[in-house]
Amino acid sequence: MVYGFAKQSNGAFRLDSELGAGTKAELWLPRAPRSALAKAEQASEPPSAPLRPLKVLLVDDHAEVRNTTAALLEDSGHQVRQAENGAAAVEFLKSRECDFDLLITDYAMPHLSGTDFLREARLLCPDVPALLITGYAEVETIRDRPPSVEVLLKPFTPAKLEAAMARSCGAGALAS
Repeated sequence: MVYGFAKQSNGAFRLDSELGAGTKAELWLPRAPRSALAKAEQASEPPSAPLRPLKVLLVDDHAEVRNTTAALLEDSGHQVRQAENGAAAVEFLKSRECDFDLLITDYAMPHLSGTDFLREARLLCPDVPALLITGYAEVETIRDRPPSVEVLLKPFTPAKLEAAMARSCGAGALAS
């Protein structure tokens, strides 16, 4: 994963290991141009209006990432139900009758990927908006996602998460 990230970023990854002495890992990344910094600062601005509290189903197979994202959502006033994988989330949707305002799922998960989960979720809950989060740098490679599913790249800031949620849910999610 680290090597792939380095290559996608036009950087390098070096791993040196010596028996009895240990292992040294180096990740070299190119410096971003100043214009990219200004663009990133503009993109990180929060939505023009705050979101109303939403009921969110959060699906991620990495407990630490899931808990961190859930804490961000809860700090913003949202109610969060967590699922450790796509299959558990599908079962939860079957038992709860789609009472969520938004589905947020990781893209790369074993057994049932985020896109596969969303396809099954759309059969059960066709009107619930969805947001796909991913650590892959190439959003265009995620062609198999269901229609009108926003993609948010990791790592993200709380403001970027809220903005993606607002785009996913539309005007009905804005606080009045």
